[in-house]
Amino acid sequence: MVLFLRPIFGAPLAEAVKRTALYDGIQLPAVFRECIDYIESYGMKCEGIYRVSGMKSKVDELKASYDREECPCLEEYDPHTVASLLKQYLRELPENLLGRDLAQRFEDACSRSAEADKVRMTTPG
Repeated sequence: MVLFLRPIFGAPLAEAVKRTALYDGIQLPAVFRECIDYIESYGMKCEGIYRVSGMKSKVDELKASYDREECPCLEEYDPHTVASLLKQYLRELPENLLGRDLAQRFEDACSRSAEADKVRMTTPG
């Protein structure tokens, strides 16, 4: 009998934490935590670490490993590939990372700031 696990990419954050957390008290999925740790160690001096894309085939390779709940050796990959993997993980989360309440608050704050800028620009100084 073959057992198929649901992929980690696209799974709700709480489920991913439950299935892959590193059990060090920090409630993050392994893919998120390992990518952040790697980028802090090896990628902070890379120009455009989150802007420059990594090699798609390598990102797909890493994604497949995490979806199988394996622990790939990120040190075998370049920082841009690991950063691209992290961005892809965040894009594929089924719910907004901030939650509906916080997302709405950010949207409200941004619109208030834009309205205030318009008032300042039209008010004679």
